[in-house]
Amino acid sequence: QQASLVNQLQTELAERQAMAAALRSSQERLQAMVSSALIALIATNQAGIVTLCTGTILHRLGGASPTLVGCPIVEAYAHLPTLVEDIRQALAGKTVTSTIEHDGVILDVRHSPQTSPEGTIVGAISVAIDVTEQKQAEEALRQSEILRQSDAKSRVLLDALPDAIYRIHRDGTYLDCKPSTSCQSLPDAVIGTRLTDVLPEEIAQQIMTHLNQALKTGVTQVFEHQLEGGKPCDLEVRLVVNGKDEVLAIVRDISDRKKVDRLKNEFVSTVSHELRTPLTSIRGSLGLLLGGIAGDIPAEATELISIGYKNSERLILLINDILDIEKIESGKMNFSLKPTELMPLVEQAIEATRAYAEQLNVTLELTHTQPGAIVNVDGERLIQVLTNLLSNAAKFSPVNHQVRVAVTRYSGFLRVSVHDQGSGIPEEFRDRIFQKFAQADSSDSRQKGGTGLGLSIAKAIMERLGGQLSFDSDSSSGTTFYCDLPEWLPFCSLPENHPFTRLPELGHAPRILVCEDDSDISMLLKMMLQQEGFCVDIVHSAQAAKQRLSQRPYHAMTLDLALPGQDGISLLRELRLQNSTRSLPIVVVSAKAQQGREEIGDAEFAVIDWLDKPIDQSRLVTVCKQAVVQSQNPQPKILHIEDNSDLVQVIALLLKHDAEICHAASLQQAQQKLDTETFDLILLDLSLPDGSGLELLPIINAQTGLPTPVVLFSAQEVSAETARDATTVLVKSRTSNQELLHTIKSLVGYSLT
Repeated sequence: QQASLVNQLQTELAERQAMAAALRSSQERLQAMVSSALIALIATNQAGIVTLCTGTILHRLGGASPTLVGCPIVEAYAHLPTLVEDIRQALAGKTVTSTIEHDGVILDVRHSPQTSPEGTIVGAISVAIDVTEQKQAEEALRQSEILRQSDAKSRVLLDALPDAIYRIHRDGTYLDCKPSTSCQSLPDAVIGTRLTDVLPEEIAQQIMTHLNQALKTGVTQVFEHQLEGGKPCDLEVRLVVNGKDEVLAIVRDISDRKKVDRLKNEFVSTVSHELRTPLTSIRGSLGLLLGGIAGDIPAEATELISIGYKNSERLILLINDILDIEKIESGKMNFSLKPTELMPLVEQAIEATRAYAEQLNVTLELTHTQPGAIVNVDGERLIQVLTNLLSNAAKFSPVNHQVRVAVTRYSGFLRVSVHDQGSGIPEEFRDRIFQKFAQADSSDSRQKGGTGLGLSIAKAIMERLGGQLSFDSDSSSGTTFYCDLPEWLPFCSLPENHPFTRLPELGHAPRILVCEDDSDISMLLKMMLQQEGFCVDIVHSAQAAKQRLSQRPYHAMTLDLALPGQDGISLLRELRLQNSTRSLPIVVVSAKAQQGREEIGDAEFAVIDWLDKPIDQSRLVTVCKQAVVQSQNPQPKILHIEDNSDLVQVIALLLKHDAEICHAASLQQAQQKLDTETFDLILLDLSLPDGSGLELLPIINAQTGLPTPVVLFSAQEVSAETARDATTVLVKSRTSNQELLHTIKSLVGYSLT
């Protein structure tokens, strides 16, 4: 019996050993499979403890088997909250599939519950597969399809465009082309040829000039030319930079537009002569009759003549408005800009409108003035704007009320305000009040008269004058229109000890380069400047100027805008892009000075001044002396009196490239600075720890001996009486960085960037 029991035990032991061997073999095969595949295998028991952690890509999940087995899954993969939550779902009996991205790797993970033979959940199995390459391939395929569809759409759009489009290399070689569907264009055969091979020499040279300009500045070039071959046609060419060494030339047939322009010009000419001339005669004759030139006229006849006279005036005004609109839109309205006192223009406009206002029982009152204030405008055009605003205000004012006119200063601008006490502008009409033929409603033109063109013309004129036209309106208080214009700061008479009235001690004569294509004018400039102690070199082209500037330094340069080859504006732009000439003081002396100023603005390329021809010798000498002073000390020195350290830092950062900033946090510190140093401008706060900044105003100029500009830069609103000793007033919350820079630049006369 004992032997039988031993045999039975040996048999069971052998079976168990066989089963263990089979299990080991199975585990080894599983491990081999896991090791050879790009997968990771994680097993957890019901308590969420990791029991198995293996696989070739396990490290991509941020862990390895020796350190994770036996750890709670929450701790092992705390950096992958999605994985932890999915395993919890599997332990609850759900099969979950998700995608995990970790450290640039994309994994698809399947989580399944693990059950016992009795069906009880005893754990979870998670299998992760690396699908990074697959996903990247799918994304690349998707992007490729999107690009293909985009290219197809672009091709359809290009084919639908009537314009011809050419890719042109900087050497003038055609690289590609899309012929036009509506005008003469070059065939595909031009690819590989040059402009000079297929176009007339003059046109090819014109295109090359603009092509080089586009590549140099990055600015789209637009010009027109005419092709004579076959059917003559007018073409507009736009050259757009397309990479480092090529441009896109977009060529459009504008023959129809030119034809319409010619017809419009003929119509305008007809209106000007055939209508204005006889209407002037009619109005003049009727006016003479009303004035009694033919003796007494019966009352009934007088009434009829008055009707004819008033309506002839209305018709003349309508024709003038239509012609003005046409001139503005075509750019043919001429403006003769020059520094002009503002108050006489305002007073002249008021007097011109007073009789009309009296007919309506409305009075015009000038409530605030700025004697001596100067603006750079065309006086007649500004009067036209003001007269329109005044007549509108009188027209819409109640009987026996006033129209108030005020002239004020703010932020380097002069503002003319025209206020009426009418019923205000309807809310729904305000956004289109400056449109052509705009009327609040159709009854307005019948009740009040007018065409609805006046404000549109006024706004366009103000913009051409460098200003802005705006308004405020309220049904209870009426309407105010604002004309804002930059204040012109003229070169006034300066004290003898002011640095701009003498040349600095350099040890040698300051050298100025005169760039002027007219030999007579260049010699005249040289004589004017030599008489004042300057040493002068003359060049007659942009190329020669660049060569001279590369050979030796100059204290300043005068520049004509109409130069052969390269014009003065493009030369100015080029000089400002080069380190050696970026801060060179430049004075523009040209018959086109004002046009150039309007084209690029005062501050964009830092020009000391713009002088028109004929030349004002006194002003030329003054600005050249100023330029030499600036070349020796290119940054103005500004005293900022302010106790707020944050604002001090902001202003210092704003002006760090443009000015030398000294700081004083109190009246006492400011007094010490003013006693020992000279400043080009004072930036003054009113609220200081030891008193009001206004206490410094009476003594600043007395101590410096110079007319030092003072800018009140405060959070407080300052009355005109309070600020009478200051140059200008800026309110902190209402002043942008650009406005502050503009104000400082205009006051110190230096070229801030």
